[in-house]
Amino acid sequence: MKTALPAPARPLKPFRAFTLIELLVAVAIIAVLAALLFPVFAAVREKSRQTSCLSNVRQIGVAALMYAQDHDETLPVYQYDSLIYWVGGRDTPAAKLDKTRGIVYPYVRSGEINRCPSYIGGDNLGGTGYGINRRLMFTTGFASNPAVFADLSAPSSTILFGDAGIPNFPVRGMVGETVSIEPPSDWLPSPTIDFRHQQMACFAFADGHAKAVRRADFVRELPPAEQNTAQKVRFVGDALMARR
Repeated sequence: MKTALPAPARPLKPFRAFTLIELLVAVAIIAVLAALLFPVFAAVREKSRQTSCLSNVRQIGVAALMYAQDHDETLPVYQYDSLIYWVGGRDTPAAKLDKTRGIVYPYVRSGEINRCPSYIGGDNLGGTGYGINRRLMFTTGFASNPAVFADLSAPSSTILFGDAGIPNFPVRGMVGETVSIEPPSDWLPSPTIDFRHQQMACFAFADGHAKAVRRADFVRELPPAEQNTAQKVRFVGDALMARR
């Protein structure tokens, strides 16, 4: 009986490795795709943070309106003294603000909404990233005189709160902390509104709604007929923050 001989093994195909040129081309393609996609992902993340910020600032604005309804239609003050602010309180001027001791906190009941998710500034004043409209808090100098509802003839176009911060302060690349915001005509030497959401800032208005405004629109100069030198209204932002 003959023994069957094993079939001859098929010759293996020679392994072909990638050349250096091919590897470099693949790496270059991946780098180009990453460069194209990373900004898109970053923009999507920032848009999500902006949505959260709008929700936060709207709730703060509604809380201030509820406070006013309980206090003879008078808006909350910026601060009573160096210890109690609209956003928090402390026992000594050197201490950080405790958000649970703020003037509007009883109407918010959450310190977390007092922080913008995109804020990267300091936290000596609570690290909120939000500020109250100073034009509605003072009339002349630093004498506290918060506005009442009767002062606001156009609540749907009057800002109560917004994204606060002093860009490039105290040094370039940093954001200085502030819990009040000012209109463009008062930006001397630096702005107090931080347009950190892709060149937009979130604002709460006196009728309870909130929206984001582009910096370019905010600092646009008004037509001469709409300007008011006596009230320091020259730019769109001045009009939006005026006591009128």
